Amino acid sequence: MVNDSQAKLPPQNIDAEASLLGAILIDSDAIVKIA
Repeated sequence: MVNDSQAKLPPQNIDAEASLLGAILIDSDAIVKIA
């Protein structure tokens, strides 16, 4: 069973978020390609 502190966190994938932000920093048009 999930406790209260875990239930309040939104779904997250830190590696995916870091990769996405890195891609946007390298290529500013990347957001257009993935959106």
